[in-house]
Amino acid sequence: MTDAAAKAPFTRAVTAEFRRVVASRTPLWGLVFGLLPVLPLLVAVSQVDLGALPPGEAASLEHAITAALLHGGVVGAAAFGALRTASAFEKGILARDVLSSGLRPALAARFLVAAGAGAVLATAAVAIGVAGVAIVSAGRVTPNVGVVALVPVAGVGGAIWGALVGTIVRAPLFVLFAALVPLSAATFASGTALEDVVPLAALSASASPTVAAVLAGPAWLLVLALVAVATGRRRPLL
Repeated sequence: MTDAAAKAPFTRAVTAEFRRVVASRTPLWGLVFGLLPVLPLLVAVSQVDLGALPPGEAASLEHAITAALLHGGVVGAAAFGALRTASAFEKGILARDVLSSGLRPALAARFLVAAGAGAVLATAAVAIGVAGVAIVSAGRVTPNVGVVALVPVAGVGGAIWGALVGTIVRAPLFVLFAALVPLSAATFASGTALEDVVPLAALSASASPTVAAVLAGPAWLLVLALVAVATGRRRPLL
């Protein structure tokens, strides 16, 4: 088989999934979920006299807003990946893709498109959030540009997280709960011994992340991937 012939099923699967994503409302829902973590901070900023804040408190506020923006990007991408994947199982879309292109091309295409869409959604959510912060603060609060530049990477990770959860849960009714609740664990673990090991420990709004916190996200993705593979082998994929 030639290289072109081997790539054809994968290319066909990517094209089909991309067209479905563009025509669906799932990206809109992902954007909505991506903006939810930012809204409380926008309300808080609008009620604070920013000109009277001491330098230390102003820096803390900027750090908190930056963390909330990144958290929103990850959440939006995860919601998108989870809904798309669970719906593909429920509606038989993945089954048709497997019959048309093969198992590996179909799965690889789904994760590739989810990752790309996650990067775009996270960037869009953060861009809207940055604009909102600029408006409510009259330009006095500026998120950390260097950290915000990592948004596409965070979006890719969030989308893959959601897609893996969708592969395990496969039920659109429950997949959002399963995908998003663990991503909110950092809020409840703050100040405890677990704050550096939760999935989004690196986005802690209270302090700069430790090495353990930065590695926690990739480690959880690896664990989730292993669980997805293990559960997939114990039950039919289609």
